[in-house]
Amino acid sequence: MRNRAFKTLFIFAALASPWSHVFAEVTHEVSFPDLKQQYIHVRSEFPAGGLTATLRMANWNPGSYLIRDFAANVDRISFRSENGDPLEFSKSSKNSWQINLAGATRVLAEYDVHAGDLSVNTSWASSDYVLLNASSVFLFSDVSRNDPQRVEVQAPTTLEHVYSSMSQSGNGNVFNAASFDELVDSPIIITDAPVRRFAAQSGNYALVNVGATGLWDENQTLADIQAIVNATNRLWGTVPFERPFWFFNFLVERGGGLEHDHSTVIMGSRWQMLKREDYIKWLSLAAHEYFHAWNIRRMRPASLADYDLDNEQYSSALWLAEGITSYYDNLLLSRAGLVGPDEYFKRLAIDIHALELTPGREMISLEQASRDAWIRHYQPDANSINSTISYYTKGAVLGLVLDAKIREASNNELSLDDVMRAMFTRWGETPYPDDAFANMVAEIAGEAVKNWLVTALGPPSPLGIDEALAYYGLVLERQPVNNAARLAGQPLVSGIGVNWDTELPGLVIKNVIRDMAGAEAGLLPGDELLAINGERVKDDDYDDRMMRLQPGTEVSLTISRRGLLQDMPITLQEARPATYEIRFLPEFDREFLRRLESWLGQALQLDSN
Repeated sequence: MRNRAFKTLFIFAALASPWSHVFAEVTHEVSFPDLKQQYIHVRSEFPAGGLTATLRMANWNPGSYLIRDFAANVDRISFRSENGDPLEFSKSSKNSWQINLAGATRVLAEYDVHAGDLSVNTSWASSDYVLLNASSVFLFSDVSRNDPQRVEVQAPTTLEHVYSSMSQSGNGNVFNAASFDELVDSPIIITDAPVRRFAAQSGNYALVNVGATGLWDENQTLADIQAIVNATNRLWGTVPFERPFWFFNFLVERGGGLEHDHSTVIMGSRWQMLKREDYIKWLSLAAHEYFHAWNIRRMRPASLADYDLDNEQYSSALWLAEGITSYYDNLLLSRAGLVGPDEYFKRLAIDIHALELTPGREMISLEQASRDAWIRHYQPDANSINSTISYYTKGAVLGLVLDAKIREASNNELSLDDVMRAMFTRWGETPYPDDAFANMVAEIAGEAVKNWLVTALGPPSPLGIDEALAYYGLVLERQPVNNAARLAGQPLVSGIGVNWDTELPGLVIKNVIRDMAGAEAGLLPGDELLAINGERVKDDDYDDRMMRLQPGTEVSLTISRRGLLQDMPITLQEARPATYEIRFLPEFDREFLRRLESWLGQALQLDSN
C-alpha cells in the first residue's frame, strides 16, 4: 500500500505522549534459527519516549477482507531498552503489547512467529522456500507506522535468493520501505528459484517461479506473462511503476492471488500447465492480479484510502475493485492472443452460469455484498449460495453488460476501457468517492447508461445478459444438455436441487438450493444420500440413476442424518445445468463481426457457411 498521509514532524511533551517522537528509521532483522519448526525470528528496534509505549501486530492483510488475528502466531516475545535492560510489558489486547519504558528512548522487540500457513495472505517458512507477508510478521505503532522501515534478512543457508519489490541497499539482503504500509505492501520471498526479467512499454518486470519442476514450462510462462503485461499496459495507456514489478509465482498445489503496488503473489499447481483449461485459469489469475496494480492499488475508493489494520474496513466498491477486474482478466487473455474466441466464451459462460445458479443473487445488492465481504465472502457457510452473491462473479457479469451498453450507446466508438482510463487519470492519485464511477460512466456514455448502472448496483434485478450478448451476435444456451436431449427425443437429466460435497466420500449434501425439490422435501446440508426407492446408490452411479428417472417422478430417498436413517419422499425435477454455452446467432453477419473484433481485440474470420 502507498502511504497517502503526508509525513509531519510531531513534538510532544514526554508525559503527554506515549512516543516522544522525531522521525527515525525502524529496523527489523529476520533470521531462521528454528526453521525446522517453521519459526521466523524477528528483532526490531523502535524509537520511543514517555512513560509507556504500545506495539501492535496487524489483524488482517490489505486486499483480503478477513480478520486473521496474526498475533496468535507470536511466541517468546520480550522487550528491552537500548541498553539491553528488560522492560516490563503486558498484553493489552489480542494484538497489542503495552511496554513500561522506564526512561528508554529505543525499544528492542524480540520474538518468534510461527509461519505454518501457506497462502497468499499469510507467511510460510520451510527449508524449501519462505514467504513473508509483513502484516503477519512485524510490529508497528501508530507513530512508527509512518517512519522509514529497514529490513535485513539472514536467509537460511539452504536457500540462495532473497527477493522483494522494495528498494535494496548494499550487497546484502537489506531492503528499505518508506513506511510500514509500504513494508506491508512488499512481500519478501526466499527461494532457490532464479529470477527472469523482461522489459515492456517503459516498465521493467521480474518473474520468479517458486517450486517449479519439469512439469512447468518456465519459458512459455515468461512469454505469456509478457503478453498479458503488454495487453494490460495498452488498455490503461500508462505504466505507473517507479521500480520493477514482480510476479511471484508459487507452484505449491494451492490457489489464490494477492495484489501489491509493485508485485503480486499468485499460487497454483505444477500440473496446471499439462491441461489447457487449467493453464488458462492460471493465466487469468495472473492477469487479474496485474490489473489490480491500477484498479485498487492506485485507483482506490475513499473507504480504503488508508488501512485500519486493527479493525474491519467496509467498502461498497469491491464490485468495482474485484468484479470489474474479474471481467477484464479473461478478456485480456483474448486481447493478448493467449486464448481464442471459443475459449473466451467458455470462460465467460462459466461466470454467467455461476451467477444465475446462485439464488442469493436475488437477495442482496452488489454494493451490500461488497460491504459484507468480512462476514460473507470470506466466511461462507452451507447457506451462502442462497443468501449472498460473489461481488467477483456478479461484478464481472455487470462489466460485460456495461461494456456492451457503452459500445451500443456510442456506436462502438467508446467502451468500458475509456471509462477505466478516465477513472485512472482523475482518481489514480486521489481516493475516489462512491459516486465517481457512475458519474464517469455518464461523462463517457450518457445519463441513460449511468441510470442503468445505478439500478444494477441497487436492489437485485436482471442485468440484461441476453441483450448484451446479442449486441455481439451471440446467444446464451442455458440448458445445452437437456435441450439437445429434447430435440433428439432422448431422456432428460433429473435432479433434486442440491450440490454435493466433493471433498467427502459418498453423496453428502453441501448446499440445498432454495425453492428447489430438495429444499421442499426437507433435505439439509450434511445429509448423506444412501438409496433411491430402496436401491443403494453411490457417487459413481448417481448420474446414471438421474438419467433413468425422469423429471416429475416421485421417489423415496434414504438418507443418513447425523447417523440416523430416514426415508424422505421427493418429486424429481429437471437437473440444474452443469454448464452454459455461448453460441453465434444464426444471423451473425459482418457488423456483428466488427463489434466482436473490437471487443475481443483480435482479428476473426466470418464463416461463409
